[in-house]
Amino acid sequence: MGVLLAAAWLLWSGFFKPLLLALGAFSCVLVLIISHRMHLFDSDVFALRFMSRLIRFWGWLGREVVRSSLRVPC
Repeated sequence: MGVLLAAAWLLWSGFFKPLLLALGAFSCVLVLIISHRMHLFDSDVFALRFMSRLIRFWGWLGREVVRSSLRVPC
């Protein structure tokens, strides 16, 4: 999880200065500590019972994005 957080932070921020890298690492570690204390890693977050609802949601979201882009005047 820490590697994913760090990679996402680096990818989305695009800053490679030492101070900003240290602050990004600190924020990733802080999120991991808080998540561990909240016991977020103990439960099964991606349970199979939610998979069908997730697929339907992504389908609905994709359809709405296409519909809204078609309604915008040129």
